Amino acid sequence: MPVYIGIDLGKNCGYAVLETRGPGKPLVLKNGVLKTSGNYDWFVKVNAILDEVKKQCKSQKVYVAYEEVTFSKGMASARAYGGYRAMLEVLVKQHGFEWPLIPLSTFEVKKRFGGASFATKEEVMEGVFVYLCLPRPSKKPDLNSTDALAIAAAAIKEKRK
Repeated sequence: MPVYIGIDLGKNCGYAVLETRGPGKPLVLKNGVLKTSGNYDWFVKVNAILDEVKKQCKSQKVYVAYEEVTFSKGMASARAYGGYRAMLEVLVKQHGFEWPLIPLSTFEVKKRFGGASFATKEEVMEGVFVYLCLPRPSKKPDLNSTDALAIAAAAIKEKRK
């Protein structure tokens, strides 16, 4: 039963850990947002999540997917994104997870769960909640965490093709 980790790269890093059990809907093992104050803090917190997954999933294949940003708001954010991606690559190799990483374009994730490549984050959230059969939360969740759910779920769909 493979495990898929979805990472929404950024200073407020969304993450989701899904386990597949046959052809049915994946099970959400963990989901949240890591609020970080910089590169070192990001590396330490993401490393802790991957350590936890490795301990829980000793004999399972673990795939890591991330949302590949093809445009940015400026040079500083492009450099930051590149740094987060490079750190993620180091961590994935260090933990011995499946290689290569699974890059998913923003448009691909939006289309898969929001119905169109220009879907809003809220539409993607709604679509991924339906796909994963998750109850609606009483308060609006952090959209970085729901993006990570969508990334992990899209990676599962991609691998099942």
